[in-house]
Amino acid sequence: MKQLIMSGKIILPERRTDSHKGTYGHLYIIAGSPCYVGAALLAERAAMAALRTGAGLVTLVVPHSMQEVYGKRVTESMLMFLPDIDGEILFDKPCLEKIIDKADCIVIGMGLGGNKELKQITDYLINNSDIPIMLDADGINCYEGFKPKFRSRVILTPHPKEFERISGVYPAEPATAAKEYADYSGAVVHLKGTESVTAAPDSDTVYINKSYGSELAKGGSGDVLSGIIGALVMDSTRGQVGVQRSTRPLSPLCYLIATAAEVHRRAAHLAAETMPARSVIASDVVEFIPKVMD
Repeated sequence: MKQLIMSGKIILPERRTDSHKGTYGHLYIIAGSPCYVGAALLAERAAMAALRTGAGLVTLVVPHSMQEVYGKRVTESMLMFLPDIDGEILFDKPCLEKIIDKADCIVIGMGLGGNKELKQITDYLINNSDIPIMLDADGINCYEGFKPKFRSRVILTPHPKEFERISGVYPAEPATAAKEYADYSGAVVHLKGTESVTAAPDSDTVYINKSYGSELAKGGSGDVLSGIIGALVMDSTRGQVGVQRSTRPLSPLCYLIATAAEVHRRAAHLAAETMPARSVIASDVVEFIPKVMD
């Protein structure tokens, strides 16, 4: 197993002057429940991160009963409402088919809580589409105890405890653990930590992002990362995305996620240059994404 530390200039495809919002992809973010309103509203930060990174369209998909909460907060993204009971979204095949039909990438999990139908919803999205689907937070937790196997376009973004829930093993050696679980599950695994690790089943190269600071040790940081990943995954269909000094991988999806993590890390580092690292919050990281993209 080869370990490659991400470094060098971020490479992004040039933007066409005759493009429009549909050119750069439509990201759907499924999030929210009354028990985790704060986490659900951080999904709006994920949406802003995706837009700052270049996504053309972002739709937040939230429980219908939380319509008023989101309606007052969301300005740059679109909203879609799923049927729910007491704030827990329900499996609704026509709504999910509509998402699959329109999305270029889906993120699911932020603030959804212990939803009884979440695994059914996630399984349906994965098994009935060929687009990248990213599982974060409760999108990962709903598989606790199942040790699932996924399709190759699935992206898992666990922190160590979430990784333990889904794999049954605490990642004492992150690179090895991420690679072994990627091989087992068939998914691309981005294991978050001081040194984040990205591994895929179709490559022996494991990508490492070194954080060099505490500025990302704050709730909401992972939500911002999810938005960046979604935008870069969609942007990659229009040209090369990556880090200049890194070698081209066998697994482009794995490489894209590691590149997104590097954009995330650098934006947080720039934020920490303007204020104490302990004061950096997720919204600050979003605001510094354009500096990294320059």
